[in-house]
Amino acid sequence: MTSAFNLARVAGLSASEASTLTPFHQRLLAEELALRQSGTARLANALSTAAVDLNPHQIEASAFALDSMSRGGCVLADEVGLGKT
Repeated sequence: MTSAFNLARVAGLSASEASTLTPFHQRLLAEELALRQSGTARLANALSTAAVDLNPHQIEASAFALDSMSRGGCVLADEVGLGKT
């Protein structure tokens, strides 16, 4: 089964609808499905393969930013000297 049909099945589309999905529309559908997940779930998926150790405040900020995507996003700002590097 192709990725287009997997995406379509998750989105509730029929096989005939899935066969008409262009690569562009597949990408849009994948992003829409990703936005339906909670920020915590998306962050957990990303962290499972991360090769860095994050501090608790970094995880909190990331979860907040991902959760806000369905509401238009957020601005992630910083202060000088907070150890970003």
